Amino acid sequence: MGANLEITETGIVSPTTNEIKEEVQSIFTNAFGTDLSLDDATPQGVLIDNLAQLKQASNSVMLNLANQFSPNTASGIFQDALGTLYGMTRKPATYSIVMCRCYGVDGTVLNGVPDSNYPTRVPAMAQSSNGDIFECVVGGIIGTPVTTGGVTTYTTPGYVDLAFRSAQTGEIPCAANTVNSIYQAITGWDSVNNIASGTVGEEQESRAAFENRRLASLSLQATGSVGAVQAGIANLTNITDYKLWENVTDSSVTTKGVTLSPHSIWICVNSAVSSNDIAKVIYENKSAGCDTNGSVACSYTDPMTGITYSYYYDNPTDVDTYVKVICQAAPSSGISLQIKQAVWDNFNGADDSKAITIGDTVYAGRFFSALAGLDVDIVQIQVSKSSDSGYANYLDFDMDELPVLGDRPTSDTSPSNIIIEVAS
Repeated sequence: MGANLEITETGIVSPTTNEIKEEVQSIFTNAFGTDLSLDDATPQGVLIDNLAQLKQASNSVMLNLANQFSPNTASGIFQDALGTLYGMTRKPATYSIVMCRCYGVDGTVLNGVPDSNYPTRVPAMAQSSNGDIFECVVGGIIGTPVTTGGVTTYTTPGYVDLAFRSAQTGEIPCAANTVNSIYQAITGWDSVNNIASGTVGEEQESRAAFENRRLASLSLQATGSVGAVQAGIANLTNITDYKLWENVTDSSVTTKGVTLSPHSIWICVNSAVSSNDIAKVIYENKSAGCDTNGSVACSYTDPMTGITYSYYYDNPTDVDTYVKVICQAAPSSGISLQIKQAVWDNFNGADDSKAITIGDTVYAGRFFSALAGLDVDIVQIQVSKSSDSGYANYLDFDMDELPVLGDRPTSDTSPSNIIIEVAS
């Protein structure tokens, strides 16, 4: 049969359905004569249409298969196969992560999740208003003590900010002020609350997220460069976001609110992994003599020499972000929910777009494409760090800040971070 796929230097070209149909019609005409009616309502017309559709369906399968050889378009097991070339596997479902402020008596120790050094320890646990359990990721001490010359002072008297993760993986809600009760009592720990929304977990690493990580993993087999450290961090399980920067000069440098010491790297991770896992990546990949920056201490002990190496990194500060969608006319409740879900999915990369990450500039214009398929006239979209003021076309964030949008809207819950208004 004619009208076949054509393989060219620029790819595979498929004929249109009309071209295929015309080719089938010519075959019927040659076989049965030019007097044959080709009207779609005739039996032969129906047969011609079905044959053309079958041929086009077969072509579509071949086109889809051809697309699986490119990292930019591959999906499913084909994308997994390309990932194995880099030593990558698709990440399973991730935890929701939220920064919680723990109040209590100065000096009270709150443990983190078990790790290779402390496999049996029990982490501090909090509970959300939805009943979900959250575990402290990296432990800390209330008051954040600092000892100098034998004298201990508390830099955050009465509280400490710690990262918590959901006990279960997946899309566990963690909107602001919802992780607000202690699940398992610890003497000296009085209360807990998350001032800002956290990062909602994912069911499984999406096609877009996998491809972004592949690009960040090109230096996975290397050592001694910031790219190698980035690749190692990106491929830790339960890492949901990260940011790295380096200062190769012999003086301190401040960039977007973060100061780096001379000849150092800065790592910021939004993660549910032990600090020791991060320390291991730093040890295996950074150059000797390269300093680290941050407020979270971590260490790794070389199993061959027994020497312990200490490093630092940061957790991002969650910053609630608000998106205002101004419509020409008031949408129905169903369309309003679709608008909010489309904005949320685009913000978090759930629609295969690039998710907004640590230190990103958030442009309001990115949401127009997400709303293009909805039956609504959009007048304007703006973003702000406050629900009632300061709306603009874009927002800048410090390099250690993570824009968050709260929980995904549903018919039962409608977070206030996405606002719909009618043009006046």
